[in-house]
Amino acid sequence: MKGAAMMTDMIDTANIPAEKAPDPKPKECYTAAESIFALIFSFSGYFFIKTFFSGGLGLGSALFMLGFGAAAMAMFKICGAVQSRKGIAFFIAALVFSANLAITSNGLIMFLDFVYAVVMYGLWAFSVNDTGFDGADDYLIYTISNAVFGQSFGNMGKCPSAVFSLTKKSKCGKNIRNILIGFIIALPVTLIVTTLLSSADNTFKMYINGFFNGITENCVSGVLKYIFGLPLSFLMFGVVIGAVKNKKQGRLDREHCGRVTNSFKIAPQAVVCSSVVPLCIVYLVFFFTQLRYFLSAFGNILPEEYSAAEYARKGFFELCTVAVINLSVIAAINLFCRYNDDENSGKRRPVILKVLTVVLSVFTLILIATAMSKMFMYISRFGLTAKRVYTTWFMLVLTVLFLLIIIRQFRCFNIARLGGIIFTVMLAALSFCQMDSLIVSYNVNAYEKGRLEEFDNTAFYDLSADAVYAIKPLLESDDESLKSAAELFIGTKQYDHNEPLEYTLSSYICRNAEISE
Repeated sequence: MKGAAMMTDMIDTANIPAEKAPDPKPKECYTAAESIFALIFSFSGYFFIKTFFSGGLGLGSALFMLGFGAAAMAMFKICGAVQSRKGIAFFIAALVFSANLAITSNGLIMFLDFVYAVVMYGLWAFSVNDTGFDGADDYLIYTISNAVFGQSFGNMGKCPSAVFSLTKKSKCGKNIRNILIGFIIALPVTLIVTTLLSSADNTFKMYINGFFNGITENCVSGVLKYIFGLPLSFLMFGVVIGAVKNKKQGRLDREHCGRVTNSFKIAPQAVVCSSVVPLCIVYLVFFFTQLRYFLSAFGNILPEEYSAAEYARKGFFELCTVAVINLSVIAAINLFCRYNDDENSGKRRPVILKVLTVVLSVFTLILIATAMSKMFMYISRFGLTAKRVYTTWFMLVLTVLFLLIIIRQFRCFNIARLGGIIFTVMLAALSFCQMDSLIVSYNVNAYEKGRLEEFDNTAFYDLSADAVYAIKPLLESDDESLKSAAELFIGTKQYDHNEPLEYTLSSYICRNAEISE
């Protein structure tokens, strides 16, 4: 009986079907349009290096950024990608700030506009073919990093795959592939024959040497730029093809973003509290000991033991650094503090987390207000410079950000949308108001009205060609010091941006300004 039972078990086991192996991942297929655009984008890295590294920021970089947007939009249209109104808003913002690269000559503003345009292009492509965008509310940093880096590196290999697939589909593609193979086969034989004929006839040798001397340098430079630009080409195409291929995956849905960020919540609430409370105590002691100096700053009163320059500079950049550190601390405690951020579970952020966020934000706003009071006192006595304007703008951005963070603890609203709109407006104000010209106009006006005891002509030299709009009228000034400073500025800036790809509207006006001999 026992043997029969064992035989029965063996038979039953043999009849059990083996577990089915998982289906192999389907091979990626590309349409003819996608393959052709992959071939076009394969040259984008070459043009990026040629415009940004060889020519610098200017007309060339503006044309490249606008061309990238046009090519991506054409691919989306031809491939039938679905775009939302929010995505179109990202696209328009990217175009506007890309165009400013051909207008302004201010290096910092050009860099900020370029970075902003890249982020907007990434968010635009990331929103294509996606069904939701709610996840960009509390998860904006994750969304931006995924849009700019995740999509590009995740789809980096699709550009060469799409290009090679082009040679396998159509008869024309196969002919192109065969022609290239034929050229590769003929290359060594052609070189050997050319070398032998050059040795046999001096006239032929001179002709060949002259031909190759004319094209060798340009060819080698172009080939190297293309080779080093291929990784950039793959990354740029990866952003675009990722938007086309990844249809309706909910990459921006709140549920998806919440699941990702919840994986970082590893710190117990007791750990978070004990790590932040000592910092708050230090701030309280600091404010108590520095109360007299804070009141002096807000009252525009200069302490007796300091000069105006010493008082404005003392601790200013340290306060700005502390503000940035506090922002990082707030982001860290909200990211790593353990709680379930799932709306369906009914749980919300702990009260203690909101309290710590508000306290740190309030302390930071006090520090920012103190620093800005010092800066305004400094500006009223010594005028504007580029660094003072940029620092003030940065502190205003931080002020808005911390105010939004405080309000967000008491009222639920889309902080990413409102913060993004406000930041865009502030960046547009900095980018399109010709800040360098405003600096010159303010200083000249303050000097002529007696608010500045002396006019620092050397301040002109730290400005870009954007200041030409305010400096050009000074060429006809009755004040010889202002007139000579204006002539020296324009004469110096006329030699900047010599390469056509570096031209901007400001540099063009400066180059064509007439200076009296």
